[in-house]
Amino acid sequence: MKVVNTSYLETHFELSAMLYRDISKEVLPELLKQEHTNHGYCVFYTLAEKWADEFEELNKDRQWDGEFYEEIEEFYNKKLANYGNSY
Repeated sequence: MKVVNTSYLETHFELSAMLYRDISKEVLPELLKQEHTNHGYCVFYTLAEKWADEFEELNKDRQWDGEFYEEIEEFYNKKLANYGNSY
């Protein structure tokens, strides 16, 4: 099935959803958990916005052929693994 990412909002939504999923699973890095505790969910919105900007720039003009969700999950996992070092 061919997946077409039609908007920046879709990218932002997917990244936000992953952050929400992982806070409930308690698998986020300690720094991010602490930021969430101190500042609430707006930390996720801001972070998802920053990461969506980066993901969109990396994939500018790309024609997706079914791998959008796998690619964004991989991107997210890398960002999460390096969170606090550079994000």
